[in-house]
Amino acid sequence: MVVSVFPMEQRFCAFCGTAREPAARFCISCGRPFASRLRLHLPPRWAPLFVAGTVVLLCSGAIVHGLLFPAKKGGVKRVETASQGNLPTDHPPVELPQQVKDAIRDLVARAQAAPDDLTLWRQAAQAQYRAGLFDPAYLNDARTAYRHILERVPDDLEALRALGNIAYEQRQPTAAVTYYRQYLTKKPDDLEVRTDLGTMLLALGETDEALAAYQGVLRDDPNFFQAHFNLGVAYHGMGKTEEALAAFARARETAPNDQIREQVDQLLARMHGGETKRPASSLAQEPSSPAGENLSFRTAAESLFRQNPVMGPRVDRIEWSGEDRAQVYVRDFPMDQMGPEMRSLFRERMLARLREQKERFRIAQAVRFDLVDQATGRVMETIAE
Repeated sequence: MVVSVFPMEQRFCAFCGTAREPAARFCISCGRPFASRLRLHLPPRWAPLFVAGTVVLLCSGAIVHGLLFPAKKGGVKRVETASQGNLPTDHPPVELPQQVKDAIRDLVARAQAAPDDLTLWRQAAQAQYRAGLFDPAYLNDARTAYRHILERVPDDLEALRALGNIAYEQRQPTAAVTYYRQYLTKKPDDLEVRTDLGTMLLALGETDEALAAYQGVLRDDPNFFQAHFNLGVAYHGMGKTEEALAAFARARETAPNDQIREQVDQLLARMHGGETKRPASSLAQEPSSPAGENLSFRTAAESLFRQNPVMGPRVDRIEWSGEDRAQVYVRDFPMDQMGPEMRSLFRERMLARLREQKERFRIAQAVRFDLVDQATGRVMETIAE
């Protein structure tokens, strides 16, 4: 739910974190263009239905059925609106077929005639919410229906989540935060909602709380792509470029498919000023040997540090005190500014890569690498088994 690479509207600038003005093509803060395929939010199951060919799909019985009948158990997930401004310029107009509009109207009328039939109200709310994908006006009706349910069942999880999602889509972060927090008191293990909560906190300028929300998600699931990506956006908005690069690199590692991974690659390349000529596949890149040099564990290990997209340009020298121990001297590297989660991810990833090289070159000893600040000689971090 939290990051999308489909042609939907980008809500925040991925470079400075500024909220996007309606229909704006460039960020009002930093001037960078908004990407047409990269945004903060990924609907995991829904998005493929609402890209090209939307009108054809809408006219099919399967989509009509999906609009009018209840969702599977687990409630309504937040999905993206498909307004005209989000579509390619040559895309035909997107409208709900009249038969769908009529069916929704009839369903709502039945619900209004039976105010205590919450099953019927839930069906009406879900139909209106899904119709809101194509006509945002339906979101207001869905909100009314879900509030009706909430009046009768104050802790209804589906209603709380849907109301938070509707507020999210309508750019009402304060309301979204309220509903999400109430939902999470009943279901604190929902990582998608926790990540969406972080994004709404970020929109409100509550940066520390947003970071804590993302980092909490990653403590529970270190491979949760959306939280990694949104964490990168938050760090970039704070001006913490190194931390942002680290978060985006980790997001690339956990991307659910090649299409999303390619979009993260492009973002990383832009953040590197267009100088990145190959994908920044992780915090620790696969080492390559300089031309004419025989690769050994020592040269492979040095390459891991020097080819690192975040640390590599700052590595001054590497001094070895044994075949399995070295001091990596770096210039102006903000290790102390990295949060505990990011430091832990960095250590784990580097150690995993070093172990791969140990196995490759049959090194039996436990390895240890001290990251040393060149200016002060202070050991900032140790990567060791």
